[in-house]
Amino acid sequence: MDKRQSAPDDEVMDVRQESVGTTFRARIRVAGVFSTTISYGDISEVASAKETGIVERMRLRILPNSTTGYLVGGPSVRITTGSSAVLVSSSAPDKLVEAIERRRMHTAP
Repeated sequence: MDKRQSAPDDEVMDVRQESVGTTFRARIRVAGVFSTTISYGDISEVASAKETGIVERMRLRILPNSTTGYLVGGPSVRITTGSSAVLVSSSAPDKLVEAIERRRMHTAP
């Protein structure tokens, strides 16, 4: 059964918690078009990151340093998973970091 719980999000950016069986993960979606899921157990670090702007625009971006961007512009959060990372736009990056960290602690083995 798929269980979803909202995290702080924007109208265009959607970050939710999903659980399928005993696997918990963050589901990230931009404008209902681009999406990915990240298992909380795979996250090695989560932190506020620099603001993105006009250059990045609203879309999926392949960025330097093995990073994929799910961006709508403005403040962002970097979620590191081993040797790669995901950069996610958020109007409340500190709240999003806190929510992901809290869920990581609750799903740790």
